[in-house]
Amino acid sequence: MEILDAAEALVRERGAGHLTLDAVAARVGYSKGGLIHRFPNKVALIEAMIDRVIDEVDSEHRALRAETDGRANADLLAVIERERRMPEADADLRRGLLVAAAEQPDLLARPRAYIAERFRAVREQADDPVWATLLLFAAEAPGLFELMGLYELPADERRALFDRLAALAAGNADDEEAEA
Repeated sequence: MEILDAAEALVRERGAGHLTLDAVAARVGYSKGGLIHRFPNKVALIEAMIDRVIDEVDSEHRALRAETDGRANADLLAVIERERRMPEADADLRRGLLVAAAEQPDLLARPRAYIAERFRAVREQADDPVWATLLLFAAEAPGLFELMGLYELPADERRALFDRLAALAAGNADDEEAEA
């Protein structure tokens, strides 16, 4: 959708603080009234952006889950691979949406539900739910640190971390890949 594309581009380029209905309308060439017809306020626009990000993440997760189907900890392996592949542009957008959602904590309801479902599926599938939860937290942590602008792993260390997590999740802790 053109409006959401424009809003996401604004967040990536200028930050969530510059996301206004006026700025989005100008970017897509709509009148503010035309934009308000679709999104009555900024909160509705941010909610649609969050929904879109979750839908994209879920779609990617489902595709990766299909690749790991039949393997032990298939959901966990899909999460690890998704986090390994998370593009920087994705992180910029998520950072902006996090800032915007901080203004309206109710906007985090769908992300909370999505994450709770991801954790539930991983734990339910695991032979050892505590171990799977630990690995899931380890897989999510680099993205969260990057999202918050707190720390970014060098590419080679990030790759090694996710290789090790995938090996551990697959039950191959003794593999050479896990020994690296």
